[in-house]
Amino acid sequence: MRVSVTRLLTIAAIIPAAFLFISCEDSGTVGSSFSGSNQIIQVDTLRIDAITPLDLPTFSGELINFSAGQYDDPLFGSFRATAIIMPGLSTAERVIGSGDELYLVLYPTTVYGDSTSTAAFDLIEIGERWRGTNWTLDDRPVLTGNVIGSFEVGPDADSIAVPIDRDWISNYSTFIPEVEGQDRDSTFRANIFGFAIVPAGGNKIVGFSASQTDDESFTNLVSSYLYHIPELSEGGWRISSRSWAYSLEHDFSTATVPMPENATPVLNTFKNAFQLDFRINEDILGTKNISRVEAVLYEDTLSLQNSLPEFHNRPESNRTFIYRLEPGEQNFLVLRNPNDNIFRNNADASYRFNLLGYTNDILFGTPQQLTFVATSGSNNGLIYPNLIYNTLEPVFFPKIIVTKLIPESL
Repeated sequence: MRVSVTRLLTIAAIIPAAFLFISCEDSGTVGSSFSGSNQIIQVDTLRIDAITPLDLPTFSGELINFSAGQYDDPLFGSFRATAIIMPGLSTAERVIGSGDELYLVLYPTTVYGDSTSTAAFDLIEIGERWRGTNWTLDDRPVLTGNVIGSFEVGPDADSIAVPIDRDWISNYSTFIPEVEGQDRDSTFRANIFGFAIVPAGGNKIVGFSASQTDDESFTNLVSSYLYHIPELSEGGWRISSRSWAYSLEHDFSTATVPMPENATPVLNTFKNAFQLDFRINEDILGTKNISRVEAVLYEDTLSLQNSLPEFHNRPESNRTFIYRLEPGEQNFLVLRNPNDNIFRNNADASYRFNLLGYTNDILFGTPQQLTFVATSGSNNGLIYPNLIYNTLEPVFFPKIIVTKLIPESL
């Protein structure tokens, strides 16, 4: 990785040695103090050499949300999300009768697209076994074509109950009773593969809650489930989903608003991440006496706002995640938490993260060979597009701001 070093800003201040010594202790300054003499605080800006788009495998199963729908974003192109659900198996005591009803219950939480649109979906049976723990955004479910339900999500929907096809209920019910010599759960999993939520109309992607934390017990509760209503008795009961995931197809080329050359698109998935290319060492810094090192990225807020039609919504995470990946780590699914969870600074639409520890390791310890990868927030089953100024931007380019302590005599 390379860096173009440009000293764009130098602030010099003569500070008494006693005051500076206290300041260094508080701020964690590295290097030696210059007791007995005045020092100069110098602030240099290093221009990050490149922001490189990155496409890494992205895990998309059993997240806290899943998405389904289709939307043509004027700036980011077309998106098509297909969700898949593997239902749980009811307890053996709760046999489903011929007149009983099953509903798939869903809770919409977010909309990406036309907020006035009504999105239409089909529930289509899946014909092949799949595992949510291994599912990635690029995976595609094998569908039988058998539609077992249909539903719509309008502008104000807060919950959906989808009636399930009678034939599917009849087949599902055969695996509920105990059968001597058979493992009930294994037989169920070998024959029932769940269903996909396939977009059939509308111009929005709906985010559905998959699990949520109970406020009293602080345990995770599955919030997408089948609901069994018996014909011959009152009430009903939940059958929690066993697994869920979603797939995403994305085509930038269908955008109708040109992507600015001085900005780079980024999503909260690793398929649309970017890599920060820079280098820091003593030759570039000119000293080991460093008190602060901060990387700064700027959001192209104007392009984001001007490209969105009236009544359309583009979800915002207001965060940037930075992953400091070791050699080879980027070749696998990144399952861990980010190293830096950065909130947007609304004053200048910037995202800032500390590189002092990383710099200390280079100057005084063992340099780490790390790749810095950025996404637009948590990979949580929702979609958060964002736009970050790149190195072609003359003012709000990505940069590293370094604060140095220089002896006055130098």
